[in-house]
Amino acid sequence: MRLMVLAISNKFRLFLGVLFALILCQSTLFAQISAPTSSYSSITEYSVGGTQDEIFVFCDDANVGVGELKAVSSDGAEDWNFTWTQWDSGTNSFSIPVFTDNAVGESTISNLPDGRYQVEIQKGVEDESFIVWAFNQVKTIKPSLVLDTKDCNGVAFISTLPVNQYPDINAATPRTLNVSTSVVFSFQRDNIELQRLPLVDYAGLPKSFFDNQVFVNEADYKVIVTDECGFEYTSETKSEKTYKVDAKFTLNPSTGEAPLEVSFETNDANATDYQWYLYQDETRVDGPVEIRDSLLIDITTGMNENFTYTYLHPGEYNVKLIVTNTDDAMNCVASSTNKIIVEGSIFEVPNVF
Repeated sequence: MRLMVLAISNKFRLFLGVLFALILCQSTLFAQISAPTSSYSSITEYSVGGTQDEIFVFCDDANVGVGELKAVSSDGAEDWNFTWTQWDSGTNSFSIPVFTDNAVGESTISNLPDGRYQVEIQKGVEDESFIVWAFNQVKTIKPSLVLDTKDCNGVAFISTLPVNQYPDINAATPRTLNVSTSVVFSFQRDNIELQRLPLVDYAGLPKSFFDNQVFVNEADYKVIVTDECGFEYTSETKSEKTYKVDAKFTLNPSTGEAPLEVSFETNDANATDYQWYLYQDETRVDGPVEIRDSLLIDITTGMNENFTYTYLHPGEYNVKLIVTNTDDAMNCVASSTNKIIVEGSIFEVPNVF
């Protein structure tokens, strides 16, 4: 019997010990600060190691300051005092009073401007404090769009979106707030998207965009950036032209019976000079220009933008267009080739040579 009583007593002591440990753990785990209405969070990267602060970011569509922080005591009992203060960079201390809540189990402060906040939770000799940053992501920023280069390859731009920064409490240089979700750059010409660039943890570095397409006259470029809040930021419009040429042309028709009259027409309106070559030997595009396709030698039609030519005899012929853009002292050159098939006809044209 005595052994049984001793066993029960030991079990009871063990139960009390576990219960006491759970109470201590609960006290440690449940005292906290949070931001339930924040859109995302990050961690500071102060230049000097040590304790880092959590950062909460709030999507502030109306630019009114929507930051909200909530602190909860360790046991939830309504006998705690909460003292909120804001960091003063001039004194390097939490000397700016914000709000005091007495005899409560939790406390919330709202409509906060950007800043570093501290809450001290106190009851008797128990005292805990938490430090966090609050930032309001607003829609007033505008991405930049700057012309980088414009040459024979196309038009290139550089774009940057300003990002949130927080003061480094250990140095004079502010730190960049790296977001935890995607930021998307949309590079557009005349409201048509040319490039889409999703970025994770964007840190405000310049991003390059390139338009290698051929178009006529000036075009309007812009960048639209969508951030983690779903806000869209549109850059100023930049009007630019391109020097690039592509020497594209059409044949009408490209096949048919001899004699076959073919119309040659280029679609490259940026070119200032045109050189058309008609030939059969693919290793040659220059040489004698005597216009006799029946002799199977090369011919050129000169510098006209569009022209027509009649093929008198059957065969497979080549056409090559070389275009040049000398606008603004540039020398952009492009070329393209195509084939023409002239079929035999019952009305064969005699060879007079």
